[in-house]
Amino acid sequence: MIKLNGIQPVWEKSIIDFGKTTADLGIETPVKREVVFECDKPWEGDAHRYITVIKDEDKYRMYYLAHFQHDEKLENGETTKGTTINILNSYVCYAESDDAIHWVKPSLGICEWNGSKDNNILLRSIDKPEKGGFFDNFFVFIDTNPNCNPSEKYKALAYMNLYKLGAYVSSDGIHFNYKTTFDMPGHFDTHNVCWWDEKIGKYVAYVRVIHSITGDDINAGIRGIARTISEDFINWSKPEVITFNDGNVYPLYTNSIRRYYRNPDIFIGFPTRYMERLEWNDNFEHLCGREMRIKKMEHHKRYGLTVTDCIFMCSRDDLRWDKYDEAIFTPGMEFEGNWVYGNCYNPYYMEETIGENGNKEISLYISQYYCPKLLLGDSKGLIDKTYRYTFRRDGFAAFKAKYNGAKVVTKPFVFDGDKFYINFSTSARGSVYVTIRDNDGNVAKTCELFGDSDERRVNFENAFVSDFSGKEVTLEFEMKDAKLYSFLFRY
Repeated sequence: MIKLNGIQPVWEKSIIDFGKTTADLGIETPVKREVVFECDKPWEGDAHRYITVIKDEDKYRMYYLAHFQHDEKLENGETTKGTTINILNSYVCYAESDDAIHWVKPSLGICEWNGSKDNNILLRSIDKPEKGGFFDNFFVFIDTNPNCNPSEKYKALAYMNLYKLGAYVSSDGIHFNYKTTFDMPGHFDTHNVCWWDEKIGKYVAYVRVIHSITGDDINAGIRGIARTISEDFINWSKPEVITFNDGNVYPLYTNSIRRYYRNPDIFIGFPTRYMERLEWNDNFEHLCGREMRIKKMEHHKRYGLTVTDCIFMCSRDDLRWDKYDEAIFTPGMEFEGNWVYGNCYNPYYMEETIGENGNKEISLYISQYYCPKLLLGDSKGLIDKTYRYTFRRDGFAAFKAKYNGAKVVTKPFVFDGDKFYINFSTSARGSVYVTIRDNDGNVAKTCELFGDSDERRVNFENAFVSDFSGKEVTLEFEMKDAKLYSFLFRY
C-alpha cells in the first residue's frame, strides 16, 4: 500500500495507474534566464567542468574545475606542455555570491599562477599527493553528520589518478587538505556527488562507473551511474549500478542526483547523456564547428563525433529509476562552439526563487561548454558561460491533455489530511475535474477547475477531504487543454 507524505509530483510514476491513464506524460521546457557566470580569467582555461554550488548560511559558495596545460617542470625535470591530457595540470577554483546570480572571484592568495597568487585558485593538481596527475572533478558538500569533526565540516570528492576517487576536507570551505584515497572500484572521471543522508544516517555517493565492457577498450563499455554508501566517509560499499524501469540503457555522464527538496522521499537527477556517432557523415560537414571537431579528433575520434545533452530522472528507492528519454536541456540553436562533447552539464545547484510576478519557481544552472582550450590550445575568443534556467515548482514534467480530453488515474493510496491542493494549468476554455473514491463506494467530485496555480486549494462538492483521510483511495483527473504537475494532501 502506498502511503503519501507531502507533495506528490505526477512525474514520479509509482503512483500512476498507466493502464487507466490516457493523458500524455512529457518533459516541460525550462525558461532560459541570464548568464550568471563566465570563465574569463586566463588561468581558468578549459573551465566549464563540474560546478558545485552550496548554500552556506547567508552565502553561496561555488567550486569549479579549470584544466590548463602548464609549462612548469616536474620533479624529474620533464615538462608536461604539449603532452597528452592525462598529465595536464588542473585547478580547483572558487567564487562566492550573496544571491547565486552575481558572483565574485576573490583573490585567495593560496596558489601560484604565472608567478602570482592574485587569483581564485584553491588547489593545483601538480601539488597533490600523486604528482603529475590532475583533478577531473571536485565536488564539495557541507557535512551535516552530527558527529562530524569541525575541522572536516566541508568535504570534497575528487578524481585522484588511475581512476581512483579521493577525499579532501576543510574547516572553512577555502583551505582544503588531502584526506584519503578510497579503496573503491569505478572510474570517477565525472561529477561524483555525495551528502550525509539524515534519513538513513549514512553518507551516500553517486559515482561514475563503466560497465558492460567488451575486450580491452574501456570506451566500448557503457558509461553508467552507481550508488555507494558509507558510515564513516572512509569505507564504502561496493558501488551498485542504478537501473531503469524501462530497461533501456544508454551512456550517462554526470548525474546531479539529490533528494528533491519539495519531498525528500523522492530522488531526482539531471544526468548528461553521452551520444557518440560512430562515423563522420555529411551532417558533421554542415554542423557548427567543423574545423574544431576535426582538430579534436586528432586526440581521439570520439571527441569530434560525440555530442551531449541532459535528461531528467527520478526514483523512490534511489536504485531503480524512471528516466525521461526526451532531453530536458539541449545545446540549443547552433553557433560556433556548441553541439559538442560537454554541452548541457548540469552544475550541482537548485534553489527556490521568486519569479517576475512574485510566483515561486525553481532555478538551476546549465553550462555551455566549448572545449577548445584543452584540446585545441586556442579558445578562438569563446568564453565558457553558465546560464540560469527556471521551472515552475514541480514543473520538470507534466501530464498533458488536448482539448478533446484525457484523464490521469492514480493507484490506490492512503493519505492523512483535511486539505487538498493541485499544481495545474489550463487554457481559458480548458478544465480539470478531480474525483476521489474509496473502497466503501464513497465518491466525491470537484467543480470545474481552471486557471494556472502551483498550489490551488480544491474542495469536493459533496464531501470533506477529511472524510477520506486514512482510507485507501484513488484520484481521477479529467482534463481538457490542461496540464497536471503535482498534488498534495495536508492538514
